[in-house]
Amino acid sequence: LGDVFCCHGGIGPELSTIADLERVDRFREPEDAGLLCDVLWADPRREAPEAAAAYGPNPLRGCSVVFGEAAVDRFLGENNLLAVARAHEVQEAGLAQDFGDTAMPFMSRGAHEVLDENEAPRTKLARVTTVFSAADYCGHHRNLGAVLLLGNDAAEAVVYEAAADARDVLDGTALGQRGEASAVLAAHVAAPFVPTTFT
Repeated sequence: LGDVFCCHGGIGPELSTIADLERVDRFREPEDAGLLCDVLWADPRREAPEAAAAYGPNPLRGCSVVFGEAAVDRFLGENNLLAVARAHEVQEAGLAQDFGDTAMPFMSRGAHEVLDENEAPRTKLARVTTVFSAADYCGHHRNLGAVLLLGNDAAEAVVYEAAADARDVLDGTALGQRGEASAVLAAHVAAPFVPTTFT
């Protein structure tokens, strides 16, 4: 989407430019390493001081790589991009933001405020954002879910609790607050293909 690279996993050492994606054979099973595997399964490397390094093995997945801030710097710079948005990693707070802020304004709606590393409301989109829409993943993670809405000039997140039934999102009873239910409904209208409940 414009200045934001959106993918399921992340970036890897074989992805230098967006044009590299054109050579991927998407009609086959991905291998345990390589460009397609990384776009599907790479994760950010969050532990200091290793977070600064470019790439390393991904012990959590058993395939692909972990990428650090140096890799993000290179990829965003070479492709004239602002940020990476990714999706496949469960997040307790519904989303995680890594590797510093961009200039893009950011806000959150609903009962669950997105906070920065200083526990203040986040006002800028991070350079890497992991968004996970499945609240209470598999019925036992107790995580919040989130939807990230990216506009041309701003980003907005809606963070929500799991609803027992999709109708609860409409009337707000399972979510406990009308504001959050309205925010989830507004996100669903903007992006109807994004699930807000798994029943």
